[in-house]
Amino acid sequence: GSQPQVSANGRLRLAVRDDVLGHAIALEPDLLVLSEAVVPAEGSRELAELLKFSCTLEGFFLEAHVKLQP
Repeated sequence: GSQPQVSANGRLRLAVRDDVLGHAIALEPDLLVLSEAVVPAEGSRELAELLKFSCTLEGFFLEAHVKLQP
């Protein structure tokens, strides 16, 4: 989908395209909270290879499967 757009003209307005509904929607929230992206630490892929851990495509460690390694 497209990037959300935020405009402030006395009232906060958030416009975003909803891919499920198939059209643009506009919201006027009382509060908009922004957060930083979560990224894996540098060297995590190398550490995973060294310790023979599995990683996600993004580079985060995968947990051991409960039924395979109790």
